[in-house]
Amino acid sequence: MFLSIKALICIIILMEENMKKFYLVLFTIVLFLSGCSTNTNTPTSKIEEFMSKYQRMDSEVLSQLDSIVSNNKDLTDDQKKDYKNLIERQYQNISYKIKDENTSGENATVTVEVETFDYRSALNKSEEYYENNKKTVDLMIRSSNLVIRELVRLGVRF
Repeated sequence: MFLSIKALICIIILMEENMKKFYLVLFTIVLFLSGCSTNTNTPTSKIEEFMSKYQRMDSEVLSQLDSIVSNNKDLTDDQKKDYKNLIERQYQNISYKIKDENTSGENATVTVEVETFDYRSALNKSEEYYENNKKTVDLMIRSSNLVIRELVRLGVRF
């Protein structure tokens, strides 16, 4: 299945908006963890538990993702499916590093470095390449059906 550049841009923008929500939720959880004082219930352990839910594709995470995707009226059903697959891949491959934990009385702050796929950078590079190589890209698009048919004939699964 091929996505138009416009559909791909729409998906990337929606992903960026949802990542902003993700970081906001992460920050809120850090603030919520204020007052965690036992060794088995530390702010760092709560962040690790939270991040693990995304990496494991916890049922709560999948439910939230389904809700976000299904409520989006700007995408077709196929685009929603592609978008959901991209986000799931993003979540499963998210990595993080606890940089610091500071506790002061009933308050705690955990500094976390989060690394995800940089879809915006890839999109920008694609757009730049397209602008500089319109004839080549047009040829690639027009010949891609032939290439895909040949790959399918050879047994490649998409």
